[in-house]
Amino acid sequence: MQENQEITTTNSQSDLANRPIETITQEIQYYKTQVGSGIIELGKRLIEAKRVLPQGEWLLYLKDTVEFSERTAQNFMRISKEYADPQLVTDLGAAKAVCLLALTEGEREDFINETHGVDGEEKTVYEMTKREVETLTREIAEERKKAETLQFEYDEKLKESTEKHNEELDAANEQLNTLKKELENLENQEPPTVIAELDEESLERMKKEVEETAFEEYAKKEAALMEQIREAEKAVKIAKASEDENLKKAEAAEAKAAALATAVEKAEKELIMAATPEITEFKVHFESCKNETENMKEIIYYLRDNEKSAEADKLTKAISALCDQIKNVINS
Repeated sequence: MQENQEITTTNSQSDLANRPIETITQEIQYYKTQVGSGIIELGKRLIEAKRVLPQGEWLLYLKDTVEFSERTAQNFMRISKEYADPQLVTDLGAAKAVCLLALTEGEREDFINETHGVDGEEKTVYEMTKREVETLTREIAEERKKAETLQFEYDEKLKESTEKHNEELDAANEQLNTLKKELENLENQEPPTVIAELDEESLERMKKEVEETAFEEYAKKEAALMEQIREAEKAVKIAKASEDENLKKAEAAEAKAAALATAVEKAEKELIMAATPEITEFKVHFESCKNETENMKEIIYYLRDNEKSAEADKLTKAISALCDQIKNVINS
């Protein structure tokens, strides 16, 4: 297949269904020669090839047919899945695009649209080197994981505390209802009476003794029940107070998480280096030269990773010659 042959981009699953692996391989070889936006199409073809290849042949296909390491292929496949704008990948370069995969979609969009403090200087993602992008994205991802861990721990503790509180409250209410029912039943009982074949005086005396004893027992039992009711009501109040305390702790934990997020955001935007107009202008040109050098280095690394050492050596010599020429111009 010629390098200038146009490849039609397929967008639907029906277009990709049941295509022969030879056709997919030809397109992969073509997009290997394209820079920038071709990476997305290359990743799509690699995904398609992995789907149609028999099980167990994927790694051999990468090594022997398209000459990719598994890690490189995975990076291209992830880029094709997570980047919808080919021009953005072109502007970032493959190396930075891979680094940004460590972020969520929202974090990645904010990172690209904002400037970041790097060694006391504000830079955009396009001005940063691949190593600087990698360092900052790793820090953001680590802070996100810390925040997620804190949130998870908070949710688990709140869940455990709420369940315990609900159990205690249910038990207290159940006990209270039981005691109230016992008291109601006791109040509805008739005082005991004695019927006996006795003379009127003995009957009255015995009746009086029984009634006194019965009412005394009734009073004791009623007093005991009232005490238990007071204890049950007290337990309900304690359970409710515990619920209020748990809510206060939950609010404090949430405020702590919010403060952590604010501190992280503040740290990213601190330390802007002051400079004279002349130095600032020189730094702009200097950083531009550094960035272009970094981009050329990434191309050389890419060639070496894909076993194209001869081409990489030629480009390395060209850069060395350019450096010598720059020294001659400056020293003249």
